[in-house]
Amino acid sequence: MNLVVADSGPLIVFARTHSLDVLLAVAKRILVAPAVREECLFDRTRPGAKAIEQAFERGELTLSGDPEMGHLFDNIPNLNAGEKSALALALSINEAVLIDEKLGRVIARQRNIKVIGSVGILLLAKKIGKLAAVKPILDTWKRAGYHLSEDLIIAALDQAGEITPAMHRR
Repeated sequence: MNLVVADSGPLIVFARTHSLDVLLAVAKRILVAPAVREECLFDRTRPGAKAIEQAFERGELTLSGDPEMGHLFDNIPNLNAGEKSALALALSINEAVLIDEKLGRVIARQRNIKVIGSVGILLLAKKIGKLAAVKPILDTWKRAGYHLSEDLIIAALDQAGEITPAMHRR
């Protein structure tokens, strides 16, 4: 994957669980809208904030300008500023958006914006040999409080070839 526009949720979960390197191994360039950067760094004492700040300093995350199409999402009340700006940026440059929030993913698809989620990044990383297994990271995310449905976890483990027979019986 050459370029992806990231929303704050995925950046935070990768950073706070010390797995930002997995994201960086999959996406050659990660573009971040100013509102998304602000959401990630408004409280630099929060878990993951320091790792995100350092990734910006190292040039692993690239700050974009404000997207010109931001107004296209103003009338969607349940999207926050970061989600709106990430979607607008992805739309304006015709690139994929890395977003986990359900409404954001629905809106992206309605606007023909390519979508990938954090779990999709893990699956890609495994597919290209940058990650041995997705289950340990999914387990870490769950322990860190990141919401992942059981159906999503089982589907991801199945796709990754990591599902056990007991999981099929659920």
